[in-house]
Amino acid sequence: EDDTKYNARQKALLFLRNSHLIINGDTGTGKDEIIMRLAYLTKLPIRIFNFGTEADSTGWIKRLSLKKEEGVTQTVLEDGSLKKSSRGLKIHRDLSKLDPDGDDLSVEEIQQLISEMESFNWQVTNIIDNVYEILIPSLNLFSDFDRAGHLKTEAIRQAVEKGKEHLTDPITGEMFPVLPGTRFIFTSNSGVDGDNNRGMVTKIKDASIQNRMCAVTFDH
Repeated sequence: EDDTKYNARQKALLFLRNSHLIINGDTGTGKDEIIMRLAYLTKLPIRIFNFGTEADSTGWIKRLSLKKEEGVTQTVLEDGSLKKSSRGLKIHRDLSKLDPDGDDLSVEEIQQLISEMESFNWQVTNIIDNVYEILIPSLNLFSDFDRAGHLKTEAIRQAVEKGKEHLTDPITGEMFPVLPGTRFIFTSNSGVDGDNNRGMVTKIKDASIQNRMCAVTFDH
């Protein structure tokens, strides 16, 4: 409803085209909601994480799971949800069938469609005939950044270094590439130490992560 030129919402959308983002604001200003709404409007996949007091960011990269094979339950190491999300959403489509009127798209129209997808950092690879594999980068939303200590942010420190995005296994130090175009978005209560001493469990924000991102302050 705010039609002021370059309001906080407009700035966030502009910054996200070329950068990762941190959104600061008081409790209840809609910081998480604006990103979820953005994902809905742009039809981008979104994965939501939270730096609550019990969050285990190590499990976001790799986690132990129980799997039953031949009647025996075994412990196996699986990719965590953040690692999966950072690989993007993979789909297969016959691009010639995407004309809204039901006609087949021409070769020129397919190339125009591919160019449009690639302008949004989608990776488009031809498989056979007009069938293409499309990798769509995701939005990774991290709530309560002001509750995250250094140990919890270690896995994503390199992920917000523009052009060098990698996830880090906090235990082994192993690096995993992030699909280009993936966006990391952090929301945080106002103030360096959190919510201005209003009773929330907060920690000093990690400056080495903050100075790699654009920032927007949301007012009520």
